Amino acid sequence: MQSKAPAFQCYPNDYMNKEEFILMNAEERGVFFTALMYSWKNGSLPTDLNLLPKLLSLDQAEIQRSWPKVSALFIPVDSQGYRVANDGLEKQRKEKSKFHKALSVAGQRGAQRRWENLNTDGQIEDGQAISQAIARPHEGQWGKDSSSSSTATTENKKPPFIPPEGEQPPSSKPESLPEGFVQFWQAYPRHENRKKCVEWWKRHKPNQELLDRMLAAIARQKSWQKWREGYIPHPSTWLTGERWNDEEPVRPGSGPTCCPPRLKPLATDLSQI
Repeated sequence: MQSKAPAFQCYPNDYMNKEEFILMNAEERGVFFTALMYSWKNGSLPTDLNLLPKLLSLDQAEIQRSWPKVSALFIPVDSQGYRVANDGLEKQRKEKSKFHKALSVAGQRGAQRRWENLNTDGQIEDGQAISQAIARPHEGQWGKDSSSSSTATTENKKPPFIPPEGEQPPSSKPESLPEGFVQFWQAYPRHENRKKCVEWWKRHKPNQELLDRMLAAIARQKSWQKWREGYIPHPSTWLTGERWNDEEPVRPGSGPTCCPPRLKPLATDLSQI
């Protein structure tokens, strides 16, 4: 989704409190903020390393060097992981959209009240509505009918609040979350399908010991190569699969070198000859 807002708010603590950003060098931070601006303007960012240099007007070598760390601050927005976006930026986008909708609703309500006030004395003919709309404010402030005008204004009932299309009226009762879930949700870097995660939490009721293990595992797994490249499991998948017990996968060529298992019996047989 392309953003209609021309700018976004950038708070230092949003980045200086994140290890992924602190550990970046100057080049990586420059690539990150360029990617951030492109994502805000266009709604998301492709992960194709051959396409990124053209879109961001950067060198291929800069992208190749910086992307492993830069991608850690972006989350996938589609199931294939072809496009990513910054989680904090997307929250800002939703808040701005909600604010603009509220302004639109308030404007519609104000226009409705003005027209209702024009018709309080009965049907108004032709240009009389315009003259009354201009005259009434002056009469209420300086004229002899100020008391009656203020009384009438006080007695007018406000029209009921109409929420924007597609939204439900705000509930006065705050959402009740199970104990410990907020800590997990704030620590996990990918925020999707919270409802399913809450259901899992209520069903399994993890104790403090298990919660501590989860938080420690999340902190450890954030440094893994796959996570830093943006391949982070959905939080519901992570919980269902008990992924806090995972060990970092060994990359090809990084493990200890040894003889293949099939050669050991052969070596033993040869030594007995």
